[in-house]
Amino acid sequence: TTSAKTLKKVIAISFDDGPVEETLSLLEVLDKHQVPATFFCIGKNVEKNPKILKEMDKAGHIIGNHSYSHDHSFDFYSSDKVTDELLRCNNIIKDTIGKTPLLFRPPNGVSNPMIARSLKETQLQSIAWNIRTFDTQIKNIDKLYSNTIKKIKPGAIIIMHDNMPHTDKLVSKLITYCKETGYEIVALDKLLNIPVYE
Repeated sequence: TTSAKTLKKVIAISFDDGPVEETLSLLEVLDKHQVPATFFCIGKNVEKNPKILKEMDKAGHIIGNHSYSHDHSFDFYSSDKVTDELLRCNNIIKDTIGKTPLLFRPPNGVSNPMIARSLKETQLQSIAWNIRTFDTQIKNIDKLYSNTIKKIKPGAIIIMHDNMPHTDKLVSKLITYCKETGYEIVALDKLLNIPVYE
């Protein structure tokens, strides 16, 4: 799933690679504007920052699975190894907030037969995106912002990264843009009409 089929001016925002220290300032921005988001979390980061994961959950954001290690060679793992990664991440999240995610975002956004097999086995649903902000590569906020708003359309899912020090500023500008242009930022379960936890 990369987007929702709708003509309504609704979009969802998502973040990968947390929870990290930078996530906290992002949570403040979202809280200030009362905007929901989905965070696809890396298991080993949850182990390091369980308090931040609890903050995300307490604020009402959706938590998804982004593998345990986010290893660069993830795309070459056997399906058993992928399954192990997914279950390990889900178990850590469950141990921390008492909820088991049903949504998964593959590291590097890639799918292959091994990952597909693991998703079937773990019953996780893969969620991609149709708007990439390139916030891991571009550091100039104005450039990031203008690149992103050009692509906004009904049903869009935007991907950003909460481990980037400038993402909170980008989000702040995006929220303002959406308010000014009549776009509503909704939670992913509302956008796609799907369950997000077991």
